[in-house]
Amino acid sequence: MYDSELAAIISQNQVTAQQCSAQSLEVMQFAIQAAREVIHFFVTLCYYSGQIGMQLLSLIMTTDPAPIIHQIMFYLTQILAQFRQFFSTLGDLLYKV
Repeated sequence: MYDSELAAIISQNQVTAQQCSAQSLEVMQFAIQAAREVIHFFVTLCYYSGQIGMQLLSLIMTTDPAPIIHQIMFYLTQILAQFRQFFSTLGDLLYKV
């Protein structure tokens, strides 16, 4: 008796949740979050690219290139990490849509 009442309540809640107008807003919220992450990716990519450009200019004018090369490699590593995060976000977006 208790299990059948519980099952009826659960199925009624599922039907109510599917008919709720907030379901469409959830998709919109996810799309906005994905757009924010994409914009963040491009801004971060521009920042790291600018930093690499500045380091390359410093490399031309320095006598000791080792620390500058180290910084350039750091920024390249950060760019690769951003690409991994970006493709992960795209994968999540395609999976949820």
